[in-house]
Amino acid sequence: MTIAQQIVNLVNKQNRLHKKLTAESVLEHADQYYYITVGNKLIGCVKVVDVTWYLCELRHLSVIPEYQHQRIGKHLVTKAIETGKKHHKYVIQLTVREDNLSAISLFKKTGFKQTVNFVNRNNHKLMVMERLCV
Repeated sequence: MTIAQQIVNLVNKQNRLHKKLTAESVLEHADQYYYITVGNKLIGCVKVVDVTWYLCELRHLSVIPEYQHQRIGKHLVTKAIETGKKHHKYVIQLTVREDNLSAISLFKKTGFKQTVNFVNRNNHKLMVMERLCV
């Protein structure tokens, strides 16, 4: 199975996305994905998207269950922040479900602060968090 298909499987399984990822969409934006493998097996990934001249967004941070709580997520978040710096962004932002307490804890430990809460069109309670890249 290709890395793109493994990313699709992991992200679609762990995230409540309005629109599911496809291998084609991952390949189309392959330069925005960072991932970690053990052998040929994907264990975690994150997507970093340029939004404006000063802002990038961290999306779909996912780690397979057997590798959670082993600093894989922290490593991927750090890579996302470094990517923001490399692209001369000042702020990195993300959206997370309010009930995803382990992710919120990780983001707080890596310097993200809560900025706003809202309910999306699917009635999910979400939180926007951000931090400086510089």
